[in-house]
Amino acid sequence: MNAYAADKAELRQALMIAVSAVDYLEELLARAESISEADQRHAFERLLQRAIGSVEGSLKRVGVTVIDPKGEPIDVSLHEVVHVQENAGVTCDTVVSVIDRGYVHRATILRPARVSVGSGSPSASSDQPGDHP
Repeated sequence: MNAYAADKAELRQALMIAVSAVDYLEELLARAESISEADQRHAFERLLQRAIGSVEGSLKRVGVTVIDPKGEPIDVSLHEVVHVQENAGVTCDTVVSVIDRGYVHRATILRPARVSVGSGSPSASSDQPGDHP
């Protein structure tokens, strides 16, 4: 392996560590709701939000962007469907919730977004005459 490939692999590993840290911090933030004392919970939430913001800011500075596709049509190149949700309120194959956000470093997908999609009715545009062979 040449030096460029080794550097690239090392960078990818470091970025994945940072992505995982954001996941863990977001999970802690979600669990903060279970803290009974409102003042303690609020301080804990603020601290976690600052930590998440710091890591996300660092990732952004090195060219990492977030894939957060709620409400968008499914894109199998960027999204991993882990659940299909019965939902008549959305068009078929629309992301209804994001389980884990995805991350892209420049043009390389570090991790696809893990999503739940709706199984509602197909969009009206796909029911137009001539759309089907």
